[in-house]
Amino acid sequence: MAKWGECDEEVAFVTEVQYQKNGQFAYPLALLSHKDGELYAQGGAYDVTMTFNSRHKWNCSFDAGCRSEGLNVLTQSLRAIATGLGFGTSVFIREGNFMLDFRNQSPTVFDSHIWSNGIRLSTVSPGGSLNQFMCSKDISFVGDRNTYKVYAPGRFIQSKTLVFLENTDCLMHHDWGPEVKWMDIDDVTIEILNSIGWELTSEDFLEIVCDELGESGIGSAYDSHVFRIETNGKSITSPEWSFTLTRKDGKEEVIKSGNGMEFEIPAMQNPDKYRINVNGDLEGTVEFKCSYEGGPLVAKPYRVSLGVKPAILSIANMTRVAVEGSPYNYWLGFDINYRGADEVCVAVEEENNPALVTTDIYEPLFARVRNLGICRIFNSWVYITAFNQYGSTTYTIELPAESPYQIKSSGVESAGFDENASYSVYSIQGTRIVDGISREEVLSRIPDGIYVLETKESNGNIKREKIYVR
Repeated sequence: MAKWGECDEEVAFVTEVQYQKNGQFAYPLALLSHKDGELYAQGGAYDVTMTFNSRHKWNCSFDAGCRSEGLNVLTQSLRAIATGLGFGTSVFIREGNFMLDFRNQSPTVFDSHIWSNGIRLSTVSPGGSLNQFMCSKDISFVGDRNTYKVYAPGRFIQSKTLVFLENTDCLMHHDWGPEVKWMDIDDVTIEILNSIGWELTSEDFLEIVCDELGESGIGSAYDSHVFRIETNGKSITSPEWSFTLTRKDGKEEVIKSGNGMEFEIPAMQNPDKYRINVNGDLEGTVEFKCSYEGGPLVAKPYRVSLGVKPAILSIANMTRVAVEGSPYNYWLGFDINYRGADEVCVAVEEENNPALVTTDIYEPLFARVRNLGICRIFNSWVYITAFNQYGSTTYTIELPAESPYQIKSSGVESAGFDENASYSVYSIQGTRIVDGISREEVLSRIPDGIYVLETKESNGNIKREKIYVR
């Protein structure tokens, strides 16, 4: 259970862990339940109660590059959960006489790994001897594989001394303040938890990769996506994949499973039966497990966010043909590759002309636009919009004004996506809002409105277009 409450100013949280003696040492109830498969907490009691210090400011940011005031909720929650699993000493200050003692009058399995000057903490008697042990500044956790120096400032700070480490390369460093956002469980923390009896697996060398979605996991629900597993040269066997989505009733459904080193999830045919978030996306999880050196191994899950609004994949094969007898006009043609809708609407806006000329094209997936009249001496914009029941997506082609005698009688130019292009979105007032390497990614990160999209192509060309996001 987690709650807010006042704690000592020096700590971010206080964790009350329920222990039970099992043999020589006490174990956290969560660990005993994990090992035995039995529920040890009785009568509605909690294995762990985490009290987050209401004296501190807190922030809920997930962006490591964003400067936020206050302690990060996710980082401190992960630290609190680790202590709830048994990370940290059970020594506490007994009220009244201010002497140190072990909770439940028994050292824990974590205490059995704490050493100082050849003395094991679990062998020290409560009271004066325990107080003297805590005066040392050279105290270490001796794990199954490595030794780590624990936080021991020479005085006992409850819920901090011998709970955290001096190691700065892990979640459980003693001085992670407001500037730190640690979003994952590291090898050191896993190793120490394994040393006290957990059977967690470090997953560092396994990684699920999708070149199309990148690190963001953002893409279209109307395309298939291919994933692969990176093993960093390690030899694995029995690979297993699964892709799950959350249904509207809250239950998880496995959409597809598979074997092999690659895994393809299909384009969605019926998004309606699954939960769609406020951004209009399906939230899914790709998981991978295998065998390594005789034991099971699980990769970190890959979270995907698949948009159910239509996706305009590319505008290609653009042609411009001069209108015979008119130096001021030409016919524009191009192909539209899109998903998630059965039709597109193409509209032309000209500078100094209030009229908007629109054409509906009823060609699912691939539409051919021909003989779109453009006046070359004015700036023009072509808006391509695909609609479905979840919303709309608009792609804008900007056509700068030209001299009447510059255009050739016929020509072809490509207007497809440059794989090495970068994208920036600006407000109409010129303020940069977001940058990215994928058009779809940057557009998914902005609210509805009118913007300017700047495309920096790999050849150095820069294109700007006005876009509508609805």
